[in-house]
Amino acid sequence: MCYSILPSTGEVIQIDRWQKGYTATRFNDGNRAENEAIKDKFNEKLGVSKAQEQAMLAGSMIRWDSIAAKPKSYDENGKAIKPKDYER
Repeated sequence: MCYSILPSTGEVIQIDRWQKGYTATRFNDGNRAENEAIKDKFNEKLGVSKAQEQAMLAGSMIRWDSIAAKPKSYDENGKAIKPKDYER
């Protein structure tokens, strides 16, 4: 499990591994920047890296077996790495 931000609204969402989609949370104050800080705090407590968070977001929205659902597809800041730049 991890927390992320719903790209379309900026709301904090919960993502459960292998589940399609997300679960809405009560941890939203309407401010995207504050919601980002909230989800980062929760993920830190859970031991979830930014790369893992982005991989889980992709898995829940695309497919869990896609390359985008693999943490190695992202750098330590959760930014996508070009396919030729990561170790296979």
